[in-house]
Amino acid sequence: MTRHRVATIGCALVIVAAGFLAMRSFIGSAAGPLQALSIGGQPTVTGGSVAVTPGQSADFTAYVYNPLTTPVTLVSATIIPVDGYAPTAKLAHVAISTSTDDGIVGADVGWPITHPAFPDKPLGPIGHGQHNIVFGITGGAVGYYYAAGLRIRYLYQGRFYYVTAWSAVIACVVRHDTKRSCSAASNARDTVQDKVQQMAAR
Repeated sequence: MTRHRVATIGCALVIVAAGFLAMRSFIGSAAGPLQALSIGGQPTVTGGSVAVTPGQSADFTAYVYNPLTTPVTLVSATIIPVDGYAPTAKLAHVAISTSTDDGIVGADVGWPITHPAFPDKPLGPIGHGQHNIVFGITGGAVGYYYAAGLRIRYLYQGRFYYVTAWSAVIACVVRHDTKRSCSAASNARDTVQDKVQQMAAR
């Protein structure tokens, strides 16, 4: 199986947006029309890590695609645990970016997100095309908190469906952020991303 990795540098996720637009194809749930991002027929798993203080939001992006010309309505989202990694992060915030150009958050801290600054809106209707879902995760005590992405519940033609938006992320919760405080999380990032890629390919 070919694995597609989105490169990460330091605590930031590096995404070449033009590459996504040029190369993207999409896979979806048989249960509904909304789809998750893929490249070359394989699920795309973004990844990243960031240091935060207890209760502070570590912010990332996941992706969905609506192939329809009619809207679907995003209703709610829950965190997907990473197989074999604990504890699972708590979902603190979720929103829809209203800008595809500036709506990619690799790894940021705090909510609302101000760098890069971009408009967002609460979950609700989305039209045709790719949509960037920004979300924040937290942990209540010092340690590493993991997430494999978002399981998104949505409404289409009076029925509820689910779609998975993969994003292998780590919130490194520390009392004092230093260069060494989250080095293990940075080292674990690729391993966690590989695990989530395996989960996505099932």
